[in-house]
Amino acid sequence: MIINNYHTHSNLCDGLGEIEDYVLSAIKLGCSEIGFSGHSHAPWDKTCLGMDKEKLEKYKEQIELVRQKYRDIKIYRGIELDYYSEIDTKDFDYIIGAVHYVKKGEEYIPVDYKVDILIECVNKYYKGDFNEFVADYYNLLGTLYNKTKCGIIAHIDLITKLNKNERLFSQNGAIYQKTVINCLEKLDNAPVLYEVNTGGMARGYTTSFYPQDFILDYLGKKGKTFILSSDCHNSDMLLYKLKESKEVLDNKGYKVAKDISSV
Repeated sequence: MIINNYHTHSNLCDGLGEIEDYVLSAIKLGCSEIGFSGHSHAPWDKTCLGMDKEKLEKYKEQIELVRQKYRDIKIYRGIELDYYSEIDTKDFDYIIGAVHYVKKGEEYIPVDYKVDILIECVNKYYKGDFNEFVADYYNLLGTLYNKTKCGIIAHIDLITKLNKNERLFSQNGAIYQKTVINCLEKLDNAPVLYEVNTGGMARGYTTSFYPQDFILDYLGKKGKTFILSSDCHNSDMLLYKLKESKEVLDNKGYKVAKDISSV
């Protein structure tokens, strides 16, 4: 099986390097396809995560240029659409749905930005109760398909990215796991692929891919289909740990999509 990556970020959002750099890396690695998935515009976000109107036009133009220049590899123009983003998605080949923020009142709390900011927000808006914050995150995720009509669910348990050594909440406790399963039950009829995402590993935040084992096994035993993703932000790491992830899934007998044709 040729391994490709469809979750790719260039310097037009929060990635490093030009779009062409990633295409050249894909060709060098023997990929048959590559998909770009720049972040959707999030006007409330102070970290400039998403692509504003000007960057979005550049994104479309640059992908069209590499499509014309490199005809031996198929190049997709996708979008990573946040739950709260309101953009027209008709010009994209596919949508990766994601929850990067939890809205509390008028405040958008970043799920995966900086741990000190997250703790400050949870103290302020949840009186320090991370279980309530986690519940709000998974409530959003459970309705992500209905909100975005995405074909791929990104990094299901992204909320664990800053939870090194369970410093914020227990990922193995009954409260957390029940919250997650309730979310997955809401997604049960959604026609989506679920990411096995190595991005946290690639950037040194986690020691294993998203999702953690009990989520992976719940979905796998339900017969859901996974898609390999490096959530790439650096062209040198385009296929980071994807071969190893594929081996884990194969050994468990879980379904892995060969490409995004089913999206």
